[in-house]
Amino acid sequence: VRPELNGQDLTANKDPNGKQLFVEFVRTVQASGAGFVPYLWPKAGSDTPVEKTSYVKGFAPWGWVIGSGVYIDTVNAAIWQRALGFGAVALLLGAALTRKN
Repeated sequence: VRPELNGQDLTANKDPNGKQLFVEFVRTVQASGAGFVPYLWPKAGSDTPVEKTSYVKGFAPWGWVIGSGVYIDTVNAAIWQRALGFGAVALLLGAALTRKN
């Protein structure tokens, strides 16, 4: 969340790869009505840009583009946490079944 961006013209804002992400949000909505846009953006409290993907959708009655994003490292951490949990359960079940035989 970056409240300092409210009310600002963000069309010239670029990520480190040169992507004009706010322009890309509008293009995505104009082309498809909605979609995903990958880009680099710093997390709160940091100046280091990391991978982020936002889903954007147009709200035609007001001419708005509404979006929400997620940092890819956050998603990857959640996936690994689940995978390790499932792996531990599978290991315990395997050990229990082996012990019974």
